[in-house]
Amino acid sequence: MGELRGSHRMGADPAGVKPGGVVALRGCGAVGQMAARPAILLGAERVISIDRIAEQLQMAERHPGNEIIDYMATAAGRNF
Repeated sequence: MGELRGSHRMGADPAGVKPGGVVALRGCGAVGQMAARPAILLGAERVISIDRIAEQLQMAERHPGNEIIDYMATAAGRNF
């Protein structure tokens, strides 16, 4: 768990998350959710979490400011 706590902020800073920006994250598991939080706190206007696992999408959807995309529900995902 220590690695997760340290890596979430380390990912947002080098990515250059700025107020009003848009952040897309592939994966709504523990690491993806830990990356979404600092992006929101750093002022990202939109944080979009992309996954195919229903349980992870549901967890991510509970957090304010986090939009979700089930990529298997898209045309590209259906042809995957």
